[in-house]
Amino acid sequence: MKYDVSAADANRRFSRILREVREEGRSYVVTSHGRPVARIVPIDERRSAVTDTRAVLLSRLRTQPIVQAGSWTRDELYERPQRRAAPSQPSEGDTATRGGPAFQGEGEP
Repeated sequence: MKYDVSAADANRRFSRILREVREEGRSYVVTSHGRPVARIVPIDERRSAVTDTRAVLLSRLRTQPIVQAGSWTRDELYERPQRRAAPSQPSEGDTATRGGPAFQGEGEP
């Protein structure tokens, strides 16, 4: 069973919460200003979730068709989109096209 606990309360009762997680298998959702921000769960539960997630992903990948998308060098894969493709001509006021502000990286004009 999952229990909600505020971050302040979790801080005050941390030893007790850990003991309850370890000995009773309890799970806690830590909230900050009423919003969930973290979980404290038994380690076996986390491992189980990771294992289940991995199994679902691998199962889905096995059912997907193989796509021959071409080949690239590592440098080409790391290039920014506006450098890889010819820039399109955005219509007036259109900033969400390739080469517009929506695609500029940090520190680029």
